[in-house]
Amino acid sequence: MLRSLWFPRTLSVLVFFLAALAAAAAPAHLILCVPPATDSAELARKLETWRKGGRITAGQLLKVAPGVTSAETIPSNAALGAVAVLEFADEAALTRWQQSPEAKLAAGFTATRVDLISRVEVAGRDSRAAVFLIAEYEIMVPPARYREYVDGYVVPQMNAWKKAGLITGAFMYTARERTGAPFHAMLLLEHRDAQAFARRDDVKDESRAQLASIPSWKALSDVKATIRTEKFLSWATLAESTSPQR
Repeated sequence: MLRSLWFPRTLSVLVFFLAALAAAAAPAHLILCVPPATDSAELARKLETWRKGGRITAGQLLKVAPGVTSAETIPSNAALGAVAVLEFADEAALTRWQQSPEAKLAAGFTATRVDLISRVEVAGRDSRAAVFLIAEYEIMVPPARYREYVDGYVVPQMNAWKKAGLITGAFMYTARERTGAPFHAMLLLEHRDAQAFARRDDVKDESRAQLASIPSWKALSDVKATIRTEKFLSWATLAESTSPQR
């Protein structure tokens, strides 16, 4: 009897331990929000130095187009000059970077520890001609509920846009700690090129009309305003990528 009670408990502890090990070994991410008037070329050189030195495994620098607004009613972020996404080998590597002199950033920079909760991309893509949109959100629900929303509403829509040739990448990051973070969630949308971007509204409307026939997607669409608020939507172009396209 004691053995039968002991085994399930030991198994559950083992499963939890293995899950914790897997999480610790997974890549870790940090997003730098860069103020306007920052020398993006100098920052790009820093990213490459960090990668060559083994501090980061990959980095992407997106330069915001100042004053450019989308056709949508969401304003661009006037306080944002660029966004740098840093990928580390694991949590330990991120912690070492945070404790290093490199982590001492110039005034106006903010560093936000984030989790990559969804990823849709085209393998082997060339991002040099891409048009990026940086969407920043405030979240009004617990993390688990927001992840349900992303899995059930955002990801199906991103897959539809990818299938239509509109986007070549879509990456949703959430702040590990919302308090004090400049955003609660950030979606980086990579449109194939300017020609594809010009089709954005048509593709968006067509895909949403098709997805609306799925009850679970429609239910999330109907309540998305209670889940998150889109604060800013900024145009950007690729300034630097320190990893080969997959």
